[in-house]
Amino acid sequence: MKKRSLFFRTQNEENQKKLEHMSEKRALNEEKLKESIVSSLSALNDGVVAIYITIIVLSIPYPESREQYGDFLWSIGTFLISFFIIADFWYENKRIFGAVKKAGHGFIVMNFIFLASLALIPVTTSWILNERGDTFAEINYCVVYLITLMCQNLLQFFAIKHHFKHHYELFLKLIAGRALTMMIVAAALIIMSIYFPYRAVAFYILLPIIDFLIPEEGKRRRFAE
Repeated sequence: MKKRSLFFRTQNEENQKKLEHMSEKRALNEEKLKESIVSSLSALNDGVVAIYITIIVLSIPYPESREQYGDFLWSIGTFLISFFIIADFWYENKRIFGAVKKAGHGFIVMNFIFLASLALIPVTTSWILNERGDTFAEINYCVVYLITLMCQNLLQFFAIKHHFKHHYELFLKLIAGRALTMMIVAAALIIMSIYFPYRAVAFYILLPIIDFLIPEEGKRRRFAE
């Protein structure tokens, strides 16, 4: 009876060791996957952005007569504005990915939500440029732009939160403060859209382009650095 009991105990211990070994191996594989998926996501983002830009270019109608040449130039101008706005988001995204060592589930999900919202930027940009002075169009652009900006802010949160394990509360305050600033600016632009629609369009278009063109040393210092 004792031998039988000892046999089952030995079997249980061996099975337990096998399970622990399998769990450790699975955890190691998951860590390797999180590391490798960062570069895959970055390459995917580049491809998606390239597709967005290609679609915008292909949507430019060529002039069928000289009378339509002005509309053709206007379409090119709209494309260039959308291009630089997307470029600004792409550049900031590259900076975020540069700080990521492992891509967790939250980071992956937020990245795809960011790409989905980014796809609406060219549509709403074209809307406010072709319907100049339309308050409804400008508010929609502002909402889409704010959502995209907030998604990128959350993407940065998931990317660098592991650096602030010992100062997590301070980190959350910084993130919340940044999000609050974005919402205040968005609210101010929406109010401007109602009372000064033409000036609001200028702010919507110029701010991201200026942010993209200003050299990095001239920008404000970001807490991620």
